[in-house]
Amino acid sequence: MPDENRRRYLFVAIDRATMWVYLLVYDDLTQASSTDFLLRLRQVAAFKITKVLTDNGTQFTDRFTSKEKQLTGKHLFDQQCIAQGIEHRLIPTPASPKQWHGGSL
Repeated sequence: MPDENRRRYLFVAIDRATMWVYLLVYDDLTQASSTDFLLRLRQVAAFKITKVLTDNGTQFTDRFTSKEKQLTGKHLFDQQCIAQGIEHRLIPTPASPKQWHGGSL
């Protein structure tokens, strides 16, 4: 926003079936922020979350930062998804929102 003097980050969840939207603003893009968002989302959602689709940002995955360029399962967001029984899906490539927006993965 023009009147802000620092960078802030918007985390947004959209339920594809109902178009219900939930968002929070964070000071950073870290694993801790993404995991906090997921926990808060689960608290306010009026339905059970079974799947999440995220981009390939380092706040959500280690897919492109691990040595083998594969998911390790050690990322905090992945661990939280597993603990909550949520399937974590990733968009196909780092910058392909046009490919998955409205599509089915």
